[in-house]
Amino acid sequence: MSCLVVVAMYDYISELLEIVAALTAIPMAFMLPPLFHLKIENISTCQKILDYLFIIFALTISLYCAYSGTVTFIKKLETAD
Repeated sequence: MSCLVVVAMYDYISELLEIVAALTAIPMAFMLPPLFHLKIENISTCQKILDYLFIIFALTISLYCAYSGTVTFIKKLETAD
């Protein structure tokens, strides 16, 4: 199925990869470490707040990148012949 998508959308592969990376790689790289850190039992309230702020920041960046990639993808589809 992946091969069919790549062949069918060859001209748009960079935009598709941008959207996929925004929805998978960013959360994995920037949200999992603070989530794991929250599982530690003896951390201070300040550390918990910083972890939650980092999670919110990563989620915001991920959604923005996915939105940006989607807008670019749609614009490129509109200008295609």
